[in-house]
Amino acid sequence: MQKFTTPTDPNHASSYQTCARLQVPYVSITPARKYAYVQFDVYEMVKPHGLPGEQPADFVIDLYKCYARFFGLPKDRFSCAGGANNLGFTVFKEHAEVFASQLYDHLLRFVKGQLEAPR
Repeated sequence: MQKFTTPTDPNHASSYQTCARLQVPYVSITPARKYAYVQFDVYEMVKPHGLPGEQPADFVIDLYKCYARFFGLPKDRFSCAGGANNLGFTVFKEHAEVFASQLYDHLLRFVKGQLEAPR
């Protein structure tokens, strides 16, 4: 299974429903000139259960801050928008696919770990 989708992907329109059915994170990339917007959504994964501890967005924001500092993302490009189970942010275009793929893996492990944690 592909870990992320882009607007040029022929299955882009149905990707969210597929991810929801399979109970995996939905990750998409919207490229621009020098940057790309990476978005994730795990709402359908956590909706039936709720998460007992840290929320996915809290976990990802910390990773994103490290990315932004390490690669020198300009402060005017540092942006996060969303809620506890979904978030979108700006990355350098050349990093978008690797970032999205790694984000998918981290989210999958994080959410499954939170759901399996004793309450």
